[in-house]
Amino acid sequence: MTAPAATRPAARWVGALIVIAAAAAAAGAPSAWADDDFVAVAVSAVTGRAAGWGVASSQDGANQIAIAQCTAEAGDVCEAIAGAHNGCAAVAFDPASGRFRGGSGPDTAAANADALAKLAAPRGRIKTSHCSS
Repeated sequence: MTAPAATRPAARWVGALIVIAAAAAAAGAPSAWADDDFVAVAVSAVTGRAAGWGVASSQDGANQIAIAQCTAEAGDVCEAIAGAHNGCAAVAFDPASGRFRGGSGPDTAAANADALAKLAAPRGRIKTSHCSS
């Protein structure tokens, strides 16, 4: 038995809504990090031992997150020493002198190399590195 004529347009609307919903699902939801394209790394200004990092839609926002995370871990004053836009930031540390330097680059390897070059210590090592996405 065929549905009455009055219900057929409603069935078409339901079908159209299903197609639209399926297309939206296939397109996928935007990434939660889509607008977060700045990264920062902070270290304890006192000891250099604690580190924090942050990703945000501005460099200032990423710096604030990194400093807050580092301060919570270190319990003392932290400073953002490396940052990047659509890239990576790294911290190199020299255990012999206690010095640390930040670096940045388009990927982890480049950020690590930049931090180590700025540190210029034969026994320098990478403490941490993070990327904006």
